[in-house]
Amino acid sequence: ASSVDAERAFSGGRLQVNHLQHGISSQTFKAQVAVGSWFNTPLMPDLSVATNIMRQKIAK
Repeated sequence: ASSVDAERAFSGGRLQVNHLQHGISSQTFKAQVAVGSWFNTPLMPDLSVATNIMRQKIAK
């Protein structure tokens, strides 16, 4: 971990939880934080990867 990691987490925090999401479950919140920290990294260069995974899970 580095200060860059912490800075990215805090700068992206406003994208993770907004005033409309105050009633989300802890599991959903953790998933949002994880996806947010992976976004635009080699692990998940594009949000469409996460979107496709979620669509497949919902369709089951």
